[in-house]
Amino acid sequence: MNGFIEFEFRPEPAVRSYIWTVRDGHVMRRGGSAMRLSEVKRANWIDISYRGTRSAWLELSDGRNTMKIACTDQGQGSDRISFLRLVMAVMRALDTDAPELLISTDGNGVIERALFGLSCLGLGLGAALIGFNFGSLIQSVPGLSGILLLIVSAIVAMKYQPWRPKNAVSPSEILSKIGQSSVFPDAVDA
Repeated sequence: MNGFIEFEFRPEPAVRSYIWTVRDGHVMRRGGSAMRLSEVKRANWIDISYRGTRSAWLELSDGRNTMKIACTDQGQGSDRISFLRLVMAVMRALDTDAPELLISTDGNGVIERALFGLSCLGLGLGAALIGFNFGSLIQSVPGLSGILLLIVSAIVAMKYQPWRPKNAVSPSEILSKIGQSSVFPDAVDA
């Protein structure tokens, strides 16, 4: 990608604007870091809304460095539009420069690994409660609690296995998703 495109937006309402550039196969933040898009090994795209606040971020990693492009606002206005235009420009460049790259839409997995770890602790505690109360398992509150804890922990552990395949899509699918879900149709034309 040889074009020169600048995008200016505030990552959060109370923060000054950042100026981002997509140029010659790189994404750069003025006064910050730069990343060659052909070297990106891992990418995460998250777009969530909670109680009137919309948070979205694109996290790129080349194996040595991580770059996070983020925008949190009410989901409307020029900051969101400029942010979406930047993400789409990055996706177009990734589609050209790193076509084999798949972008995770599950996040970076920290929460999933924590839930998996907690569920493993729950499995151990449930097994211990059952083991200590095995003779009168059905008649004891700790025994029944152990069974319930074991069942719930097993369900959570199965859902958040760290080795399970992640939801991953191509850069062109992210482009399409942003284009279909945005309330700002002009935000996807840049």
